[in-house]
Amino acid sequence: MKTMSDTSEEMPDNATDRPLVTFALFAYNQEDYIREAVEGAFAQTYEPLEIILSDDCSSDRTFEIMQEMAAAYEGPHEVIARRNEVNYGTAQHVYAVSKVMNGDLIVVAAGDDISLPRRTELLTSAWVSKEKKPSAIYSGAIAFECDDVGSYTNVPLRHNWSNKVDLKWFAKNMTNPIVAPTAAYGRGVFEKFPPLFGGSVIEDGPLCVRSFILGEILPVDEQLVKIRKLPQTAGTGYCIQDPQRWNNFLRSRIISQFNQMSDIVLALDDSNLKAQILKNLNKNIRGLSACVLEPSRNLSKTYKLQIFLRLLLNYPKTSKTILQQLSFASTFCLLLKQRSIEDIKKKIGYSNAKL
Repeated sequence: MKTMSDTSEEMPDNATDRPLVTFALFAYNQEDYIREAVEGAFAQTYEPLEIILSDDCSSDRTFEIMQEMAAAYEGPHEVIARRNEVNYGTAQHVYAVSKVMNGDLIVVAAGDDISLPRRTELLTSAWVSKEKKPSAIYSGAIAFECDDVGSYTNVPLRHNWSNKVDLKWFAKNMTNPIVAPTAAYGRGVFEKFPPLFGGSVIEDGPLCVRSFILGEILPVDEQLVKIRKLPQTAGTGYCIQDPQRWNNFLRSRIISQFNQMSDIVLALDDSNLKAQILKNLNKNIRGLSACVLEPSRNLSKTYKLQIFLRLLLNYPKTSKTILQQLSFASTFCLLLKQRSIEDIKKKIGYSNAKL
């Protein structure tokens, strides 16, 4: 593999006035898709670029494929292949890589997605144009079903950015505006805060709050990532039919909320805003805890109904999901006798995996 010197005089001529950026590809048991993800990393047009291929102690050939591709690489970027000794989970995995990266900005990529060649270049350009003040930058994306490359749908930016999005907005909405697979973060979200709590597959929630605390979240209105939609990934496919996986998802969300609380207590000076956000986070944690399932209990129709009512009453809601849940509730009892929960969701057009 080709490496790049730290001295500017040995960098490419067009890179001497550019910040070093880290492109970090995070993978776990993704041997079927990792090759395309690595190819997307190698195709990045931005220089100077450090590429870190990082595996979270996979049990399949994911890391071996990463190593083979890194060894064969002959392009302009520095490439590092590394592996965690044990499975950390996404949040701790991202933090571990942040400790060894050399870039001023880290572009985050998933092992089953594909980054388009100009992704790093456009994100970095937007960041530099704002004097490197934003602590998080993200873009739109296009999504496709598993291996069906003809099924592309747009994944737009999550927010109307004509309005100001800051901690006051977050306190009111309690929503993460970042599309996680498209994000990049400044070093400050790692260096100015304690380590992320372990045991969670959710890193974007805490990093979003840290970015708000430090300043600005910047959108780039371009589709820069191809997101592969799989039946089950770190962020999708959770339902009550698999109680153990559902409970693991709730645990990740609860840990993420605790991490956000810790950062708010540590770094936010506005006492009124701090109190409001902590109140909302405490409420979310209580609500999530009330939705934990009994793994050994039979999923009878009566128990499913009990679960649904618990979810309806307790699961943290945003303005976007309340109407969906009410619509789901209005037809649930009528259809319960004839249909499974998944059938009901299809019948009423409710696609949210939370139920």
